[in-house]
Amino acid sequence: MKKCGIYKIINTKNDFYYIGSSVDITSRFGNHRSNLRKNTHNNPKLQNAWNKYGEHCFNFEIVELCDTKKLYRIEQKYLNKIRNCSKTYNIVFIVGGFPDSAGHKNPRWINVSHNKKKIIKQYWQEHHTVKTIQFMKDEFGYGGSIARRIIKEIKDELNMPNRMKDNTIYHFKNLKTEENFKGTRQHFIKQYNICYTTVSELVLGKILQTRSGWIVSQSSKT
Repeated sequence: MKKCGIYKIINTKNDFYYIGSSVDITSRFGNHRSNLRKNTHNNPKLQNAWNKYGEHCFNFEIVELCDTKKLYRIEQKYLNKIRNCSKTYNIVFIVGGFPDSAGHKNPRWINVSHNKKKIIKQYWQEHHTVKTIQFMKDEFGYGGSIARRIIKEIKDELNMPNRMKDNTIYHFKNLKTEENFKGTRQHFIKQYNICYTTVSELVLGKILQTRSGWIVSQSSKT
């Protein structure tokens, strides 16, 4: 049975820790271990500590189990508590956030999970934009600029069937994992759950690389 809730990865040598959440904690632990062992984890602070101290110095513990509907709200509460803590491997303290190259929270790189976006989309369809922005602030801790960008992405995705009649075959390559993908951007979005706006900017040359490492190596018309 899947366990949904908050977890912690603890360095037993110095008591530093990482706080995270998942709807399937056991599976998430496996993903963390796999990426750390391959030296490909997206958290450099945790990865460097793992490389320095070794796998045997890290414990994976469940902090709190909860209902999936309350998961992100509860995670945000934990992140708020450790925001000023010096012994955390967390890099940012907003649910789903990624830092920019200077280490600051960058609204452009907020990664919204499929389940979270589904919740936001449903709320937005039932309420107006202003209420949805407040909902995202209360539930997930998102500021106004981030919330407005997420709403824009949802609107774009709702219009996607009409806007993505593109049969171009793209060759995508991940510079971090060396993975390759060949196919239409529709299939690429579905396969890797990357937002429509990011992929559109990538194929149009507005960005050279996604935060997760994807680039377009070439394209060809069918």
